[in-house]
Amino acid sequence: MLPDNIPEDHINYLRYYKEMDERNKINQAPEKREFTKNEKLIALLSSIAILLVVGGYAANKIIHKNYPVATEIPASPTETPQITVETTPVAIETPIDNNVEVLPTVESLEVSASLISNPEQLAKTFENNRSTAWLNAGATPENAKTWGDSKSGAQSIEFIDKIASEYDKIFIEALYIKEWQSNPKLVASVERMKSIHKNTLKLYFMTYPSDMYPQDKEAYKRGIEVTKVYPNNPVIIDGVKHINIITVQHDYDNSQLNRIGLENHEGVSGEDNQPSKSYIVEDGKLKIWQVTY
Repeated sequence: MLPDNIPEDHINYLRYYKEMDERNKINQAPEKREFTKNEKLIALLSSIAILLVVGGYAANKIIHKNYPVATEIPASPTETPQITVETTPVAIETPIDNNVEVLPTVESLEVSASLISNPEQLAKTFENNRSTAWLNAGATPENAKTWGDSKSGAQSIEFIDKIASEYDKIFIEALYIKEWQSNPKLVASVERMKSIHKNTLKLYFMTYPSDMYPQDKEAYKRGIEVTKVYPNNPVIIDGVKHINIITVQHDYDNSQLNRIGLENHEGVSGEDNQPSKSYIVEDGKLKIWQVTY
């Protein structure tokens, strides 16, 4: 409402401009018109297309969420995709003559002079490896069968002597100095190893598993194990490198798996002994030069 003290002409003036202002507002309002049929069709098709795109995207997200699909990563230009093909190994049978026994060579048994700087490995190589191999050399299924086919006790002993002798020569040449026969202690050491070797072969042949003796689960075997090493520093005498090593070692066997231990109550004692051995470098290889038991 307007104040009472405004003159009439002013009131008419205000009313005029108010009416004009309202008319201007009406004239400025956008004119409403009806869509044509084509415009309605275009709008309808657009709405359907939008619904299809949005619906397809949503469905795709749902499917991939519930059922993940592996994505292949293209290889870089410098890489070739690797294809792994699993194949079943094919066994190739090679004819083997079981009657032919391959003897080791001297060269394969010799010990490198480089081990003189590693006394523990040196001692274990000579005892755990080479000496153990010597004691069991010739203990093979083929030899056990041949021994079992012997006509008499004398023939079986001759066979053991023959097999043992073949191996003994190789191990002696590989492990001892050339002039070992001129040293009584080395001779005693060699004879001791040869005796144990023959006995081990005999026990192996006796206990080779057969239907007649089910107690023999494994044929007899024997070995040597070094547990402690006490080396002296290497020295050079007359231009030749020497090293003396005292070891704590023991013999062992598998007599509890055959008649040797189960019935005969024999076998090695397993007690520790402390041999002292000196080695020298001869022709680039380590050889046993002196032995004291």
